[in-house]
Amino acid sequence: MSSAPQAHGLHKLRFDVYEVDPRAGELHKHGYRVPLEDRPLRALVILLQRAPEVVTREELQKELWPADVFIDFDHGLNKAIGKVRRALNDSADEPRFVETVGRRGYRFIGPLTLPSTPAPETIDRQNSAAAPVTLSNVVIEPRRRWRPWLLANAGTLAVLLFAFLFRPATPKPEVVRIVQITKSGEAWPLEPMATDGPRLYYQSLSQSLSPSVSAGDWRVKQVLLNGNEETVIPGTSDHLHTFRIRGLSSDDTEFLALSRISEEQWMAATLPVVGGSPRHLGNLIADDVAWSHDGAVLAYSRGHQLFLVNPDGTGSRLLATAPGDIWYLRWSPDDRQLGFTVMTEQQTLWVVGADGHGLHERRFNWPGKGTECCGAWTSDGHYYVFRSRRDGPSNLWAVEEKHLWWRRGNGDPVQLTFGPMNYYQPLPSRNGRTLFAIGTLPSGELVRYDAKQKDFVPFQSGLSADHMEFSRDGQWIAYVAFPERTLWRARIDGSEAFQLTFPPLLVDSRPHWSADGKRIVFAAKRPGELLRLYTISAKEGNPESLPPEPKSQATPDWMPDGNSLVYSCYPGIDPPSLIALYRMDLRTRRSERIPGTDGLYNPLWSPDGHQLAAVDAVSQRILLVDIKTGKRTQMSRPVVYPIWSADSQYLYYGANDHKIFRVHVPDAREEEILDVPFRLASASFGLATDGAPIVLREHGHYDVYAISLAAP
Repeated sequence: MSSAPQAHGLHKLRFDVYEVDPRAGELHKHGYRVPLEDRPLRALVILLQRAPEVVTREELQKELWPADVFIDFDHGLNKAIGKVRRALNDSADEPRFVETVGRRGYRFIGPLTLPSTPAPETIDRQNSAAAPVTLSNVVIEPRRRWRPWLLANAGTLAVLLFAFLFRPATPKPEVVRIVQITKSGEAWPLEPMATDGPRLYYQSLSQSLSPSVSAGDWRVKQVLLNGNEETVIPGTSDHLHTFRIRGLSSDDTEFLALSRISEEQWMAATLPVVGGSPRHLGNLIADDVAWSHDGAVLAYSRGHQLFLVNPDGTGSRLLATAPGDIWYLRWSPDDRQLGFTVMTEQQTLWVVGADGHGLHERRFNWPGKGTECCGAWTSDGHYYVFRSRRDGPSNLWAVEEKHLWWRRGNGDPVQLTFGPMNYYQPLPSRNGRTLFAIGTLPSGELVRYDAKQKDFVPFQSGLSADHMEFSRDGQWIAYVAFPERTLWRARIDGSEAFQLTFPPLLVDSRPHWSADGKRIVFAAKRPGELLRLYTISAKEGNPESLPPEPKSQATPDWMPDGNSLVYSCYPGIDPPSLIALYRMDLRTRRSERIPGTDGLYNPLWSPDGHQLAAVDAVSQRILLVDIKTGKRTQMSRPVVYPIWSADSQYLYYGANDHKIFRVHVPDAREEEILDVPFRLASASFGLATDGAPIVLREHGHYDVYAISLAAP
């Protein structure tokens, strides 16, 4: 049996810097011959001639060995393909030319260079050189040959056009395996990760705390991907919430980070990955920051604006302005584009060129408002991956950015994960075959502080609930299920539990009982929409929405007359000019801004109706207003989630994360009453009928996962 290639392979085959001459049986690189034995060369020719189709192992066996030869064909074929890869400096793990397709066979995946065709005049001259020169040779012969050549090429072009128009689509990426990498449960899902290949870095928040350890014990951890060993980066947990990683330098020796310089401001900085002190990049104040892959430029955001700046923090210039706050900056692999998330009442993905051109929102043909975030390109730029939670859970998606010319592109996003776990912060690996993401299964346990035991004990059998509120008579409770964010009511002993709201409506405030205990008011929204006010019958359910407005309707409470509500806008979502307290008349359904309340939000009436508490949006301090005298008293420290005691004598609030304070209203005396020694699932807390604090203890899982993708 002849070992020469078949007739259809007589022309030279070119790809990348290589050329194969089937007739001579030679492989050349940059014009120089590369030694390759006969059988591996014929295997390469077969793969080239069939590209990009899969050639099965059985087909290669029949082509490369006579039928009467008895050997270990599997071993022989593996050896032949291995010699081909060595000759082409190729790799089986990360192939550029010869790809292994499961256990089926192989295919050539590199781009081919089409062979050039000699001009018809050259062919005529070569043919006529050996023939006598006559009138017929000169006049008649070219006409006979020109027409068949034209018809043949027209047919070839038609075939190529048909093949191009009906070429197969690029296979969709698929998840083949998900592996948990970290075990501590401390990966913080709202902060991005970084990887240098063998290691992955993430922001960690301690799961359990002692009274001597700050509740905000943030630090940066690294995990070895080949051994899953987790260690803390030195110097990243020295201060409270002061260091947030944003990426790595081009040589992987430094973190790019944000370092806190005040309550509301962060400065761009670097920190050696081996640990050390942060080095500020000039005076660059930023909300978020990202290094280009070549390290030549920084992108940073501040509010609605996106800037470019030199690596040392100098030479800032405006790149683009968006309709909302800009977060989660990511460069494309070629550093020609920047992707980012715009935060309004929605979360939308945007992209802009590094030259400032082409600013646009990524729009998908999906129902509902946008709730997409945190996009990043794969290393080869073929896909842009992001997370979306339009359907409730936070799942990962991928949209094709570019494709090979012999494949049809697919512009529709492909869903990669399907819950029940929520995935955040997708980070493509360096080889593009894996996605890292933070997976969460949030849950909590209600616990009440027992002053006699000086310890926390389960409340409501450890119910996973948030924003708990007791009715005025102390017989009923209303609460928001965690993490579902649905509203429930039940007897104080847990009996007669009844679900009042259902998805996709998501409750986003503390529910408040009317004085007669018949109705409950709360703020809620559907994904991607603004918060709206609702009232609901505590007995029968059926939420009733109040007239919407072109601004958020947040943190509602009943006014003493029982016929009106007081509410506010939402700082960070609504512009500062709209931040104030508003009154909604339930009889006329008309709303009005309350004079003298500019800059205030989260209003709370005392149960006796004599005091109004609200929070200043700038200082985050409580302002107490005596309704009778008009006296105003401001508290001394920033607060979260204030709540009145049943007797209206105290106003409780959270501060410094896990610490709970209260102020004695008659004399404005503040005191710390509790330091919670464990991680909380929510900063909100409630008060039992005896005044004991009730908090939601964290029982969820927050870990990093590696999501392996099938190669398209």
